[in-house]
Amino acid sequence: MGGVLLDWNPRHLYRKLIADPEEMERFLATVTTTQWHGLQDQGGNPAQATRRLTADHPGKEALIEAFYGRFDEMLDHPFPQMADLVERLHRAGTPLYLLSNAPGFLDAWLRGPAHQAKLAAAIHQGVRDYFYANPPSGTRVAQLATAAPPRPTLTAGGDSGE
Repeated sequence: MGGVLLDWNPRHLYRKLIADPEEMERFLATVTTTQWHGLQDQGGNPAQATRRLTADHPGKEALIEAFYGRFDEMLDHPFPQMADLVERLHRAGTPLYLLSNAPGFLDAWLRGPAHQAKLAAAIHQGVRDYFYANPPSGTRVAQLATAAPPRPTLTAGGDSGE
């Protein structure tokens, strides 16, 4: 989901918490590293990992705890093309499934009605925008994109025949 449907990036959160961009980058590169988070993505326990990391980095506890405590703030915006694709598939009646390596604690949040509505709207908009910008040949969208606008015809009384 993150990096595919939604722009997930720890910087979206840590820009709010660490004013100096260089300090933020240093923190992300040396404390809450991609490797550390990757272990949680692979089934590690975020709570245990956070406790171990805070023990290793005194004075950084609040910043470390924010990684999983404010995880949703790392999600910024949907990727329109992917969201639009998913919406079109849904409208076509295609069964849809979400496979994610997101930590298990996000499951309740992801399944909540508020998030589902926001995600559905974002997916719809993105998928629609993508296909109208890149219509696959032989589809109705391609026909609409390449069709010449209708030309009005005049009747004997001078009225438009449309």
